Amino acid sequence: MCSFLKIEVSESFAKMKTYTVVVEGNTASGKTTLMKNLMDKVQEFTVFLEPVDRWQYVPVENQLAHLKKKFLSDPTNYVVPYQLETYSAYADLHRTIVPTAIKVLERSIHSSQIFQQMMLEEGQLSAEKYSFLQESRKHWCIPDPFEPDMVIYLRTSPEICLQRITERNHNLDLPQEYLKRLHLIHDKYVSHLTCPVYNIDGTDSPDSIFRSAVTAIFSCYCANRLSFYAKNSGDPSDHHESDHGAIAEGSELASNFVPGQTP
Repeated sequence: MCSFLKIEVSESFAKMKTYTVVVEGNTASGKTTLMKNLMDKVQEFTVFLEPVDRWQYVPVENQLAHLKKKFLSDPTNYVVPYQLETYSAYADLHRTIVPTAIKVLERSIHSSQIFQQMMLEEGQLSAEKYSFLQESRKHWCIPDPFEPDMVIYLRTSPEICLQRITERNHNLDLPQEYLKRLHLIHDKYVSHLTCPVYNIDGTDSPDSIFRSAVTAIFSCYCANRLSFYAKNSGDPSDHHESDHGAIAEGSELASNFVPGQTP
């Protein structure tokens, strides 16, 4: 287990906004495997998997699960209500208060743009409905914009994604061309993000991906906290030796967690 945020810090440091990390990537890029490793091995993170329990393995009276079934059978007519319920599910995760300084989400409320763009290009979503969903997402993000502090992007080739999908489910017929277009839309989406984006090769081993992700998260977290201190340098109450010690230990942990250079 990692052990850096258990160090005693000042009250002002402890009350700082939770640092939110979002893991993005194509279907079968390795997101869920990474998330489960983070959940099992790093006690300083609160990890939220994609809320599939609200989409699938729940009673039919659950609105989101019900709408997903309708959406899969008739995407053109049910895309809007399904996406609105998806917003609700992610808004709940974004608003959840956690006991740790770092929260990690598998995708976010903003990731919906990727799939909406895909449906727009495929003709399953009209321009009017697309615009409506974009405006609705902005409404859900008031007053909190739910912007991540950092994104981990598992960039995996469409060919590898298809191979993994085929190995998991031989009955799932997902064209490689679909995964290629989704791959390009993911690339474009992360290229326009304003927060730090750390790219990881999704074809690396699960252990290597895990170590790279933890190193990147701790490094960016420490940089974020040091920036906080720089902006508040005029307030003596925000300067505590224990806080700087925690950041220093976190930085050392990040640099030593993965053999080689720190990202």
